[in-house]
Amino acid sequence: MMILQDFYCPEVVNTENYKLSESGAYIVPSDGMKEDYISYIEERMPINELTEIFGMHDNAEITSAIN
Repeated sequence: MMILQDFYCPEVVNTENYKLSESGAYIVPSDGMKEDYISYIEERMPINELTEIFGMHDNAEITSAIN
Protein backbone atom coordinates (compact mmCIF):
# COMPACT_ATOMS: atom_id res chain seq x y z
CA MET A 1 0.00 0.00 0.00
CA MET A 2 2.91 2.36 0.72
CA ILE A 3 4.22 2.01 -2.84
CA LEU A 4 0.77 2.51 -4.33
CA GLN A 5 0.38 5.80 -2.42
CA ASP A 6 3.11 7.24 -4.67
CA PHE A 7 1.18 6.35 -7.82
CA TYR A 8 -2.47 6.62 -6.78
CA CYS A 9 -2.72 10.17 -5.53
CA PRO A 10 -4.30 13.44 -6.74
CA GLU A 11 -0.89 14.80 -7.83
CA VAL A 12 -0.65 12.15 -10.57
CA VAL A 13 -3.66 13.54 -12.41
CA ASN A 14 -3.32 17.19 -11.37
CA THR A 15 0.37 17.71 -12.18
CA GLU A 16 1.51 18.10 -15.79
CA ASN A 17 4.10 15.42 -16.65
CA TYR A 18 4.14 14.00 -13.11
CA LYS A 19 7.48 12.29 -12.45
CA LEU A 20 7.21 8.64 -11.47
CA SER A 21 10.97 8.39 -10.92
CA GLU A 22 13.68 10.70 -9.62
CA SER A 23 15.52 10.91 -12.94
CA GLY A 24 12.39 11.87 -14.84
CA ALA A 25 12.81 8.93 -17.21
CA TYR A 26 9.32 7.81 -16.25
CA ILE A 27 6.55 10.40 -16.28
CA VAL A 28 2.79 10.48 -16.75
CA PRO A 29 2.40 11.84 -20.27
CA SER A 30 0.02 14.68 -21.06
CA ASP A 31 -3.48 13.94 -22.28
CA GLY A 32 -3.59 13.04 -25.92
CA MET A 33 -4.71 10.68 -28.62
CA LYS A 34 -3.73 7.01 -28.80
CA GLU A 35 -1.02 7.86 -31.33
CA ASP A 36 0.51 10.37 -28.90
CA TYR A 37 0.88 7.68 -26.24
CA ILE A 38 2.38 5.23 -28.72
CA SER A 39 4.85 7.89 -29.86
CA TYR A 40 5.74 8.67 -26.24
CA ILE A 41 6.42 5.00 -25.50
CA GLU A 42 8.52 4.50 -28.63
CA GLU A 43 10.56 7.69 -28.36
CA ARG A 44 10.90 8.52 -24.66
CA MET A 45 10.58 5.35 -22.60
CA PRO A 46 13.85 3.52 -21.86
CA ILE A 47 14.25 0.29 -23.82
CA ASN A 48 15.53 -1.51 -20.73
CA GLU A 49 13.82 -0.85 -17.41
CA LEU A 50 15.83 1.26 -15.00
CA THR A 51 16.08 -0.12 -11.47
CA GLU A 52 14.69 3.14 -10.09
CA ILE A 53 11.23 2.30 -11.42
CA PHE A 54 11.18 -0.64 -9.00
CA GLY A 55 12.43 1.52 -6.12
CA MET A 56 15.90 -0.03 -6.18
CA HIS A 57 19.37 1.50 -6.21
CA ASP A 58 21.42 1.48 -9.43
CA ASN A 59 23.69 -1.16 -7.90
CA ALA A 60 20.78 -3.61 -7.98
CA GLU A 61 21.23 -3.90 -11.75
CA ILE A 62 24.91 -4.73 -11.32
CA THR A 63 24.13 -7.32 -8.65
CA SER A 64 21.45 -8.87 -10.85
CA ALA A 65 23.83 -9.10 -13.81
CA ILE A 66 26.54 -10.72 -11.70
CA ASN A 67 24.14 -13.30 -10.28
